[in-house]
Amino acid sequence: MYVRPPVKMKTFVISASLLILSWAGVDNAQAQLLVEPSGGEQAVFIHERDACQPEDIPDAPARAFRDANGLTHLFATHHINFASVGHDLDTAKRDCHVVYQGAHDDNPADFNDRGWLTSFWTRDGTTVSALVHNEFQANLRPSLCPSHIYEQCWYNAITAALSTDGGFHFTRPANVIVAAPAFRFDNTVGHPVGYFSPTNIVKLGDDYYTIVGAGEVGAQKRGNCLLRTNDPSRADSWRAWDGSGFNVRLGNPYHEPANQPPQVCAVIDPDHLRDHIDSLVQQASTGRYLGLIAFGGPHPGFYATDSSDLLHWSEPRKVMDSAPLIAGECDNRSVLAYPSLLDPHSPSRNYNVVDDTAYVYFTRFHFKNCVGSLDRDLMRVPVTIKAAAGP
Repeated sequence: MYVRPPVKMKTFVISASLLILSWAGVDNAQAQLLVEPSGGEQAVFIHERDACQPEDIPDAPARAFRDANGLTHLFATHHINFASVGHDLDTAKRDCHVVYQGAHDDNPADFNDRGWLTSFWTRDGTTVSALVHNEFQANLRPSLCPSHIYEQCWYNAITAALSTDGGFHFTRPANVIVAAPAFRFDNTVGHPVGYFSPTNIVKLGDDYYTIVGAGEVGAQKRGNCLLRTNDPSRADSWRAWDGSGFNVRLGNPYHEPANQPPQVCAVIDPDHLRDHIDSLVQQASTGRYLGLIAFGGPHPGFYATDSSDLLHWSEPRKVMDSAPLIAGECDNRSVLAYPSLLDPHSPSRNYNVVDDTAYVYFTRFHFKNCVGSLDRDLMRVPVTIKAAAGP
């Protein structure tokens, strides 16, 4: 799963360049939202206690929705996708049947290797559309990745999944590509490429939006891509912001001529969004959109930023700290990642609206000798949300 840089069962390194605190304020800062912890940590999922199998880990930001029977489905999952189900966020418990899993397909053109359910939308609680963080892990195919190094042969896309039983099972629809790289798999790039980790789906006007991370390669710059559709159930209806409008279809490069000019997004507000937005919700009392970002560097932690139009964002402000990981000094440390905002009393079936109180959900990584493991827990901290006094 995409973190900055990837955090899986690999060595975790945080670059100081990820956190730059010299951002200039914009008009958004005048109405900026302040997110403040209001209580201690609460355990949601403890791997040693709750996991259905060793690879059942919180490897993505927490998302939730309510089905037609009023049950809440809570996801913070790995590529073998399990959910926690209950009457609400407080009572959701692990359900040990596999909700979704990629086919481990050896052909990158099929976009069906490993998939993380990372974003959901449902109108009625019966039919549920999902966006999938889809990894082709060529390092597992020696003939395709001579180095055998995960990060050097990582080819990523956003695909779609669909449930017709309220979210208990998801399958792949016929039109599956939401956003794919402009080029076919290339094992010489040397770093993760493609589009990563879609946020929640939110509504603005008559349309629906999500933000995905973009890896830098060719004409595509590194940053956040804003995607829009008028129908979240149709994978091929999503269009990316190109700097003047939503005119770019980040489609399937295997279905297009190899010499076609590359289709890329224009990253949004790079002066303020120095890393990928993990969580995107709307704050009910102000109508503003609130994003959470995990930063490293000299002041690591979770930061909040907000916007009225999803294109221009306020200066991020710290919500909570995360322990830095320093080479040679990381035994028994824990690192936090994948922040998301969830309000147990959200009026939205899709939990994409929060009020003045909510929870920041996050994954706690437990490290030994600076190397990650499968020992990861899902935690949450209660927070209050209010307008900041000033920039």
